[in-house]
Amino acid sequence: MDSVNQSELKELLAYLTPQEREQLDILLQPTATELTQRKTAAETSLHEFVKQAWHIVEPDTDFVDGHHVRLLCEHLEAVFADTFKNLLINVPPGCMKSLLTCVFFPCWVWAMKPEARWMFASFSDKLSTRDSQRRRDIFQSDWFRGNWGEQVAFASDENRKTSYRNKRGGWMYATSVGGGGLGEHPDFIIVDDPHKTKAAESETQRDDVLDWWTGTIASRGRTRGVRKIVIMQRLHEEDLSGHIVETGGYEHICLPMRYEPGRMDTTSIGGKDWRTKEGELLWPELFDAEKVDETEREMRARGPHVVAGQMQQRPVAREGGTFKVEWLSQFVDAPPLNCKKVRYWDKAGTQDGGDYTAGVHMVRDKHKIYVVDVVWGQWSIGARNSIMRQTAELDRLKYGHVSIWTEQEPGSGGKESAEITARELAEFGARYELSTGRKEDRAEPFAAACERGDVYLVRGPWNQAYIDELTVFPYGKHDDQVDASSGAYNKLMLSGNRVLSREIFDVTPEQELAYQKALRRGEIEELPTGLEGFRGHWSDDL
Repeated sequence: MDSVNQSELKELLAYLTPQEREQLDILLQPTATELTQRKTAAETSLHEFVKQAWHIVEPDTDFVDGHHVRLLCEHLEAVFADTFKNLLINVPPGCMKSLLTCVFFPCWVWAMKPEARWMFASFSDKLSTRDSQRRRDIFQSDWFRGNWGEQVAFASDENRKTSYRNKRGGWMYATSVGGGGLGEHPDFIIVDDPHKTKAAESETQRDDVLDWWTGTIASRGRTRGVRKIVIMQRLHEEDLSGHIVETGGYEHICLPMRYEPGRMDTTSIGGKDWRTKEGELLWPELFDAEKVDETEREMRARGPHVVAGQMQQRPVAREGGTFKVEWLSQFVDAPPLNCKKVRYWDKAGTQDGGDYTAGVHMVRDKHKIYVVDVVWGQWSIGARNSIMRQTAELDRLKYGHVSIWTEQEPGSGGKESAEITARELAEFGARYELSTGRKEDRAEPFAAACERGDVYLVRGPWNQAYIDELTVFPYGKHDDQVDASSGAYNKLMLSGNRVLSREIFDVTPEQELAYQKALRRGEIEELPTGLEGFRGHWSDDL
């Protein structure tokens, strides 16, 4: 009978008379020895506990096992054993994350340690309450009571949907992210889906979650050696998972729906993604290729970043929205000589946080473009200016004359900063320009050149970080290297052509941008005579 699933068993029972069913039920009753063995197996293994308790929370659905189910159970067991205290789990939706972490795991722990205290939180009170009721269903089931009922008998004065205590002093409290915590301190804190899917796009909403995490949660349970588990799907680079990965201190399980090599490091207890073939599905026993394809099609209607985040646990699309990985796969050992050269800087002035400063050195040889070098980092204003001068010196020493351009940010502060940089690098002929239009529009000509196969990267230690940023643009956290690349490319493509100087002649930024884009695309060769707004003289760029 062990090989017969629930649906097959129901079909077999339909052919039996009531008397035959009663006799079969008596025959199938486990002996006392078997009951003891099952209890011991459930106490020893969370995975076994899940299989035995499954019918309580999902009476109409067969239990479907999977590699990831066993992997998660092993790591949850390690948290209980205090092998490590903190665990971050990123898995796609529908993969039993809430049932395993918020329902079965705490019930399993109470079977052996009923004095344990728990705090649960999700983005919604409704979800927290749902899982709280599921836990209570297990505790009040005949199966659990028959095995461990005396240990977790509820205190009569506190047995509510979202909060209950047992007579051994243990309690479980469910709340929402942003909600208040109990005055008492827990032994375990479990946060399941702290961000609402759509709200994660809002910086304000994300900041609210992080403020709650670093404020309310950071102080909970310290005196009791609290253990924390966060389980969620990725929604944004700066979601709670991103914050935890950046700050460290957590074992991390990251399981994309379709296998991607190198996405998960081996954990301290040897846990790893067992798959070896790229694209291999996470749970084919339940989610086969047809179901995954259908889910991805529905998600993709809301943008490629939705599939990347929720299914692949990358909060941005792997191929990005503008640049593709395969467009940046041409490498050379050195750039050609005697070409037009430019180093374009996108500046920032915040040390150890915020935006990056990026200086992209690019050269043009006829229709081919070579990205020679990228200087990229988070520096104070003083350190940034020193690095820009040092880079200019090294560029001149190695390559001769390299034109230097910087982007002027809007506002009086941006203009003043650009003027200071131009003065400090005056001996190198540094100039600046006001950035206009959307970043995506400014990057479009360079992206088109990459797609045509006109762009080559000179091999260097900067290559991977550069490719990573470009291929997630515009969904990524940073775009400084993209901006600098766009500026450098656009300057090179205007090299040798007569272009309009807005500072000297009376045209709007929008008119200048429209002309430059048309010129780069080859739509015009020179200034169309009689075009309203384009007038005056010409000046040579670079």
